[in-house]
Amino acid sequence: QTVYPVNNTELVQQLIFNYRAADIVLIGTADNQVTISEFIDHDNERYFTTFIQDAEGIQFEQGEMPVLWPLRVRVVVQLPLDVLYNVALHVKSGNVRLLNTKQFNDVTGEINNGDVKIIGGKANNVHLLMKNGNLHVITSELTSLDTQAINGNINLVNADISQVELTAKNGNVKAESFTGAGQIALVNGNLRLRMAKMTGELHLLNKNGAIRVTHACLLYTSDAAD
Repeated sequence: QTVYPVNNTELVQQLIFNYRAADIVLIGTADNQVTISEFIDHDNERYFTTFIQDAEGIQFEQGEMPVLWPLRVRVVVQLPLDVLYNVALHVKSGNVRLLNTKQFNDVTGEINNGDVKIIGGKANNVHLLMKNGNLHVITSELTSLDTQAINGNINLVNADISQVELTAKNGNVKAESFTGAGQIALVNGNLRLRMAKMTGELHLLNKNGAIRVTHACLLYTSDAAD
């Protein structure tokens, strides 16, 4: 484990992650400094992350990768709750966790292979492209969520999202106790929504699969595109 304290949080308004294979955890903390912890199962400095810090924020660049064996890398970043961040995620293989992070402005990400979980989070705009993996948004409040999942499921639990734009090409979309509006489109998969509150128009499209919506006393089901 390597720990990097960053005392001047005013310089950490943007976080950029560039990783070929790693799990990334961002977690909110009451501390007044940013703390970066890196866990690697081989103690070799060549494999350590390189941190590039400037006036706008911190860029994370993964170190070398061994050729003959897989390398397990986990990066945990503790972020003070009183600073607003923009986050950019570029991960070829690995899972991303955003835990108790209530201070995000924009979160953008492209995940080739891995899951993304947003738990207890708050953000303005979240834009994700997920090629092979699942998205979970749990007990979170987002202004907008724009996600394209090519091979994977989208799960929303107790999520309050003002505007959703969700596209699932090969996978299911399921929402429990969902508050929001927007558009949800599927190509191959099933859509199931249990609405807590509909805050505007909600457009649903499913080319090959079922649609089931429950809202108060209303139950709507369809086996065809609607």
